[in-house]
This record gives sequence, C-alpha cells and structure tokens, in this order.
Amino acid sequence: MAQEKIAGFEATHPGLKIDVQDMSFEALHDKLVTALAGGESPDASWGSIEWLSELNRMGALADLTDAAAHCPTAPRSTPTCCRASASTAG
Repeated sequence: MAQEKIAGFEATHPGLKIDVQDMSFEALHDKLVTALAGGESPDASWGSIEWLSELNRMGALADLTDAAAHCPTAPRSTPTCCRASASTAG
C-alpha cells in the first residue's frame, strides 16, 4: 500500500524521489541526530514528539506555518502539534 502511494506521488511530482528507510524507532533517533550533527539532514523525517526540544536546540526544525495554511489537514492537526511543541520547547 505505501509503495503504491509513493509511486503515485512520485509520478505526479517529477523530479522528486522518496527514499524510505525502514528501521527501529531507537535507530531512527540516533541516525537522525547523527545526520543533523554532521550536516547531512534529510529533507523530511518522521519522529517522536518527545524529540522536538532536542531537534529545536539543534536548529533542525523548519517553520511550516505558511505551508500549513495550505494543508487540508492543518485545521485538525496543527493545534495539537502546537500545544505539544510549546510544552517541550526550550
């Protein structure tokens, strides 16, 4: 199912390639932090909300306010994310 969705996305977005890397949750955190520290960060990654404060201190988070304004799910997801990030920021 995921591969079909990825193929559909790539077909409608020429020039973009999604590289899925399957790994354990713990390995993901370590690989992401190591990549960020080495200046080789991915364009996008999934992770735990508990990592927000650490990633923020590393300067690894982008302000997606403008992009979220055009996202059809933003009205449902943004308030929850904002409350969570405000409680972990710093």
